[in-house]
Amino acid sequence: MRGKVKTIETRSYFENTSLAIAVVIAIGCSGFFLARLVDDSIRQTQLAEERQDVSEDVFNIASSIEQRFAFYEFVSIALSAAVEIDPDLDQDTFSTLVSPFFLTDPGILNLALETDWRISHVFPVEENRSVLGLDYREIEAQRQIISRMRETGQPLLAGPSSLIQGKEGLIYRTPIRPAADSNEQSFPRSIAVVSTMASFLDLATQNADGLRIGLAFGNASQSEAPQTYGYVAQPEDDPIQKSVDVAGRAITISAVPELGWGGRTSVTASVYWIAFAAIIVVCGLLFWARSIAIERRRSWQQLSDAIEAIDDGFALYDPDDRLVLCNSRYKSLYSRSAHLMVPGAKFRDIIWGGVVAGQYADAVGREEEWFAERMAAHENPTVSMEQKLNDRWLKISEACLDDGSRVGFRVDITSLKDAQHQAEAANQAKTDFLNTMSHEIRTPLSAIIGFSNVLKNAESLPAVKALEGAVSEDKGKSKVENVVSMFREYASRIDANGQHLLAIINDILYWNDMGSSDRPLTRDVIPVDRILTSTMNQLSGLAVEKGLTMTYESIDTFVEGDPVRLQQVMVNLVGNALKFTKTGAVTLSAQAIDGTVEISVRDTGPGIPHEHLGNIFDSFYQVESGLDRNYNGSGLGLAISKDIVEKHNGQISVESTVGKGSVFRVSLPEYECAEQAA
Repeated sequence: MRGKVKTIETRSYFENTSLAIAVVIAIGCSGFFLARLVDDSIRQTQLAEERQDVSEDVFNIASSIEQRFAFYEFVSIALSAAVEIDPDLDQDTFSTLVSPFFLTDPGILNLALETDWRISHVFPVEENRSVLGLDYREIEAQRQIISRMRETGQPLLAGPSSLIQGKEGLIYRTPIRPAADSNEQSFPRSIAVVSTMASFLDLATQNADGLRIGLAFGNASQSEAPQTYGYVAQPEDDPIQKSVDVAGRAITISAVPELGWGGRTSVTASVYWIAFAAIIVVCGLLFWARSIAIERRRSWQQLSDAIEAIDDGFALYDPDDRLVLCNSRYKSLYSRSAHLMVPGAKFRDIIWGGVVAGQYADAVGREEEWFAERMAAHENPTVSMEQKLNDRWLKISEACLDDGSRVGFRVDITSLKDAQHQAEAANQAKTDFLNTMSHEIRTPLSAIIGFSNVLKNAESLPAVKALEGAVSEDKGKSKVENVVSMFREYASRIDANGQHLLAIINDILYWNDMGSSDRPLTRDVIPVDRILTSTMNQLSGLAVEKGLTMTYESIDTFVEGDPVRLQQVMVNLVGNALKFTKTGAVTLSAQAIDGTVEISVRDTGPGIPHEHLGNIFDSFYQVESGLDRNYNGSGLGLAISKDIVEKHNGQISVESTVGKGSVFRVSLPEYECAEQAA
């Protein structure tokens, strides 16, 4: 029973449902607490902005009031100058002088010239005729103001107080200095600018929407209680206030929002909704991460189970070459170092532990050298390698991942190696058998071919000559000649078939050794013309028998190689051309091209179908197959020719057109010292 794969713990805290719920609750509480902090911060910011806005409004109101009294001062100075110039000006002249000022400030109720405690001139006249001749000495409050003005010689503001016209207003008085040549020491005359209290309240509220505005009038020394109009400031309201000193009076402007401080705040619900949405998103992300963690855990476990289920050994090492995981099969293959295979163990320590334990057969007696070679192969894995343990063979495949990690597979190939050894032994037995049988077959075959050659020349045998001498009659001699001719014909057939059988045996023997490098080729400098001429001489008789034209074109150059094997190639190619060509010609030619010699064999035979061109150089391959094929042969000639040419660092190729013939080309390196060889 296999154990579980030893892996590094990857369990996420998100997989714990209770903990996940606790985290959600903590996030919710934290979110609402944060929302409260944000809400308070926004409230404080908005309150500061709101107070700043109200302060600006109050400042603007104070500036407007100061500008109005500055205008009153200007009017008073202008009229004082006019009176000083013309002390006896009449009412009409006075009206003409002051009428333009009413266009500038509609809040002025009237302008009056006071002389010796009485109002001597006023404008507008019709609306204020009742005040002409008014004696201020009869009005205690006004008498005190005028007395103080005469004593100080400074403008004074009186009011707010009830006016004779039935309205409540303010009176701004400015004394007129006596003429320079006058003996007057006081200020018997003054200019009075009378304005309604309502106009000041309008001035204060016209640019203060959404505010409650209050005006408080007191004396500069604050010795008496102020007179308040509009909003009455309360300490708990924390109003914005600003004071303006005008002609001995202190005017205090107070303002608070109509809805109270913070009444304009409208973000509280938005903040909590945003916080709620953020909590939902965070919780969603949390559960998404939890699902990913669970899926990752499940996938990791599935991968671990899959790795454990495979029959091959598997191991994963991190970028620091420390073991991450391995399956039980991996550990069972390395039983002597299995106790070292724990997560976090270094690869080199595991391998060296196996070397010390004598686990690796090839390392015995050369431990340090073998360990260095193994580490080099591990650090730069390129191809698979085989490793011999004491009782088995392993195929090792390793690869580097993009992050520097390494994965490794261990496949038990002991049975394959045993089969390989058995196959090699069988192949050696086959080789030994073929070599032995070739010797045993070729010996009697050589005798058969030798005796067939004797029979082909039977007329020269002494017995035949004696028989011819014993037969005296002409009729008997002709019968003897018939018998000799029969012997010659049968002997020719025996010789041809014996030669064919010998060629097949030689091909099989060469094919048997074709993959071996134990038989080096002879290296001679060979004239190309000799190869072509020898081939022509050897096969011209076959061309004559078939009625084919056979020609060759040679060049005066050399190649280096085994003359017997190169001759064998040309005999195979030309012999095939003669065998498959029924009519026409076979041409053998050579030419030098860029340091190579190209020998071509061209025929006018049936050609080779295109689908067979890729296989004709394979062993035992024939275009026609089966017992009813038209041409005999073992199918080894072209395969042997290709092997010989490639062992001479050359190439062999074919071009063919069905119905027109084929061209086989052999390219060999030209001998570099051709002139010296000549």
